[in-house]
Amino acid sequence: MKCTVFKSTRRDYTYLYLRDDLELEDIPEELRQLLGDTAEIMTLELSADRPLAQENVESVIANLETEGYHLQLPPKDDPSGWLDLPSAKETK
Repeated sequence: MKCTVFKSTRRDYTYLYLRDDLELEDIPEELRQLLGDTAEIMTLELSADRPLAQENVESVIANLETEGYHLQLPPKDDPSGWLDLPSAKETK
């Protein structure tokens, strides 16, 4: 599966994999705002037999197929604060 990878200029080590037939304007507005400006860094042809350095390639492909994009966060980053969602402890 072919995709384009963008780097967030607002959040270090945060990358967006975007399915090749889509544009940045096709992802949710909230996500675009959180990423801030992005820089296109590469185009990839993903396949299950070619692993990625930081992500499970099969998960990335599945997200691209269903959502059209995959968000790669920095290691050990908790994304719940990105959308101001309550933590699991706060909802109990």
